[in-house]
Amino acid sequence: MIACSLIVVGQPALAQGDEEENDGNRVRRFPSVNRAISTSASTSALKILFIGNSILYGGDVPGVFLGLIRAKDAQAPVKMSEVVGGNYTLKNHLENGNALKAIDSEGPWDYVVLQEQSSHLGNEVAKSIAETKPLAAHIVQNHSKLAVFDAWTKLIAPDYAIFSQCNEQLARSLGAERVPVLTALAQAHGIQGVKLFISDGHHLDADGIYLAACMLYAKILRKSPVGLPNKVYLDDRLICETDYNRAKQLQVIASNYLK
Repeated sequence: MIACSLIVVGQPALAQGDEEENDGNRVRRFPSVNRAISTSASTSALKILFIGNSILYGGDVPGVFLGLIRAKDAQAPVKMSEVVGGNYTLKNHLENGNALKAIDSEGPWDYVVLQEQSSHLGNEVAKSIAETKPLAAHIVQNHSKLAVFDAWTKLIAPDYAIFSQCNEQLARSLGAERVPVLTALAQAHGIQGVKLFISDGHHLDADGIYLAACMLYAKILRKSPVGLPNKVYLDDRLICETDYNRAKQLQVIASNYLK
């Protein structure tokens, strides 16, 4: 099995970061980058901006999502970008300026998908919500819909229950569509042979990346991912592959969130 790439090909390397205090812990932040995943000048193009950290860019979840869109319609006009930074909170993105630049000068976007830094969300959900509201308001003022892509630490109790609640609170408080990837990962956990995470137990491996992309397909496009290929290509390059039968099971899990 070929796993999805964990470092995005063509993405600028995230430079050495500076340590700073976050919720009483020392964490290393890495400079954010703004990367165009797909461009389109068509007025009918689907336009999606992702803002987050390594949960998104590790394995190129947005790129795999785009690959699934292309698998269904190779000519579909799509404009897709990401603003990502290692260990970034959404507050960091607001203060950094790259996210606001992408929202203002590259929009309007149909959807802006937000992904919060995991430990910050889990430790200080009320603080995370308060800090994210100005960014969310700015997005809505620019005529874009909001979505929240789940954040998590590890798929173990009690972390799962805590983060399920925190992600739901964040999405509800922002008036955003939740993309409940964590819930889907928990459902997929029992599938025989499934490999959802790499060795750190936090970042996604091939099956987890594929499931996350299927969840975006279901929640953002409001279309069923059932029948999509298990091998995902982008610009004629294989970027993600999972077992054929497991892919079908993962597609069904994601399709259930259309209801």
